[in-house]
Amino acid sequence: MPIIIDTDMGADDVIAILSLLGREDIEVLAITIAATGLVDCEHGIRHATKLISLAGADRIPLACGRKLPIIGDRVFPSSFREAANGFYGMPVPGTSRSYEIDQAASLIIDVIEEETRPVHLLTLGPLTNIGDLLAQKTEIAEKITSITMMGGALDVPGNVSLETGLSGATNVEWNFYIDPVAVEIVMETDIEKTLVPLDATNQVPLTSDFYTLLKANQKTRLAEYVLDLLEENPSMLRGGFFLWDPLAAVSIMDTDLIEYENQNIDVELDSGDQAGRVYKSGLGNPVHIAAKVDPSEIEQEIIAALNGIEHEELVMGLTPIASNAARASLVWAFPVEQLTLEEPVHMFFPPHLTEDLVIFPGWDGKIHAVERDRGVQRWVFDPEGDSAGYLPTNGKQVFVTGSDGKLYALDIKTGEENWRIETEGKLGAPYPYGDLILAWDDAGSLEAFDQSTGEVIWEHELESEVAVFVQPPLHIPFTIADDTVFFPERGIFKAIDMMSGSVIWRYEAEEWVSWRHIISEDRVFIIDDGGQVLSIDSESGEVVWKSSLDSTDNLLLLSTGDDRLFVRQKSNKIIALDLVSGDFLWENETPYGINEIDPMFEVVDDDVLYINSSDWNSESGAISAFDIPTGGLIWTFDNGSELGKFAVYDDLIAFGTFDGEFLVINRNDGEIVAEFESGAITFSPPGLSDSEAYFLCLDGNFYAIAWEN
Repeated sequence: MPIIIDTDMGADDVIAILSLLGREDIEVLAITIAATGLVDCEHGIRHATKLISLAGADRIPLACGRKLPIIGDRVFPSSFREAANGFYGMPVPGTSRSYEIDQAASLIIDVIEEETRPVHLLTLGPLTNIGDLLAQKTEIAEKITSITMMGGALDVPGNVSLETGLSGATNVEWNFYIDPVAVEIVMETDIEKTLVPLDATNQVPLTSDFYTLLKANQKTRLAEYVLDLLEENPSMLRGGFFLWDPLAAVSIMDTDLIEYENQNIDVELDSGDQAGRVYKSGLGNPVHIAAKVDPSEIEQEIIAALNGIEHEELVMGLTPIASNAARASLVWAFPVEQLTLEEPVHMFFPPHLTEDLVIFPGWDGKIHAVERDRGVQRWVFDPEGDSAGYLPTNGKQVFVTGSDGKLYALDIKTGEENWRIETEGKLGAPYPYGDLILAWDDAGSLEAFDQSTGEVIWEHELESEVAVFVQPPLHIPFTIADDTVFFPERGIFKAIDMMSGSVIWRYEAEEWVSWRHIISEDRVFIIDDGGQVLSIDSESGEVVWKSSLDSTDNLLLLSTGDDRLFVRQKSNKIIALDLVSGDFLWENETPYGINEIDPMFEVVDDDVLYINSSDWNSESGAISAFDIPTGGLIWTFDNGSELGKFAVYDDLIAFGTFDGEFLVINRNDGEIVAEFESGAITFSPPGLSDSEAYFLCLDGNFYAIAWEN
């Protein structure tokens, strides 16, 4: 098949071009540089020369197009262009090739007119050169058998992000955003058109599976070069990078690997940020649209092409063993600025899900509200000072604390600020209860505010430091039950009336009381400086029982269930005490230590205790399920990586790993239900439903994924 490639020479373009150059059944007649895209002409020609040299195809002619779109002056962000012009750190020798600007369209015309066979066009960047081509010589369209374009976003969000300074171009894809007029010119022709939009490319993130398979298959210089590219740019494997242009290349190599649908497509041409958006319309032009793909098949096709072999010849021994789990698909990825906070407080809290919104704190210190189905931003709130990660709500308002000591109440639907208050110190995470909202500040007070107005209802002055290992806003050290606030200070444990702020009773230890305490029925359970576990009557403050264990090393209260109190001892031992008497019942061990600052555990239906244990030195972690009545180990999930915090929903447990996977397992047997390769660490617990998960990655993206039950 004779083809002409029009490219802006991004990193994914490199993979796509080399895979096509590796195929014997595809003849690349010319390569043109779309200078309105990622690279300028000088660098684009030099980089293209390197690629055809690798393939031993120096005969392929090259040319570059204009610098600006047909109408307007849109350009890629300078940071994007700098990376592309620098060829992503890859060595590129100088070239003696001469070229002229604005000659891309002329070269394509000359090549097509000299070719006796119908020619296929593949566009991997903005469509400026093709728009110029068709405007200069409209009849040339008759000799173009078809055109395949990587671009556009139909039923998913675009990737032109708000961080570029745009007010709202989240429905537009970069290639089509740059030159909307060129897109319109191409769409209006009678050439058979195939579109590979973000809807399809979102299904093929660049993953460690691709890297592992490529590393096992390096029979050519082309494959070796792509491997070097990935190793030079490891961030490409950490999430947020997709096989955009390689998927478009695959659509030419083997159309059977992609499911298509036929739609009529129109282009938005207004002067606003939405110009370049493509959408389905009965009045639009007929287009074949790549709709559904199998990621593993696409990866194998690309790597086989780079090596000049068939699928069956690939060495598969080094690839991960396939499980019976469904491969979760990306619904959308919402880009948030990379980690900038001094304290990564957002690691500790899940997003808040409403019927139609996902509300979460970003690494940029802002609060984002994104539509659950499309990933389009509904509102964003920027507090004065970085926001805390915990976002409690009363159904109508979201409460946000800032690092500057302010507490904000936001309308949950619009993000508008209903009220704000400022305290003397840095506020801890807020806790709504009834008509009040409670928070403590490190200036030395516990305060209750009216949820409707922010008015201070009462303020309780603390007698000593709060008994918590880390500063606010990471933890809520108090618990509220039956209109009583239970609050630990360094050597005191108090019960405070929620309505008035007055002290009901206090327990004094010699030196300290652990911040971690548990309320169950009419009892409060604490640990004091003697290493004793105490059961205290929640109304009177009288000690009901004390339990001194054989070893008081690293005691930490975990949870209660089935009339049992669970205590951690010696880092990884779990002990069950009788809730009523304090008598010892059973003990067992987790594979690794249970984190003291932020223990990760859950009791479900008083039947099973789930605990996430980890060893930060060996970067390993496991989730273990223990039978509550007997203490017996039911199952342990350990995939050799440290695990993030998990969330439980019905029969599912979901969590991220430190090696870039996101997993959903069955809580009854620990078997994997669904898996997704983000390539980045996910530490915070996800928002979870029966077939969807929402989570923030350290690559700066907030992901929505889905799987089939």
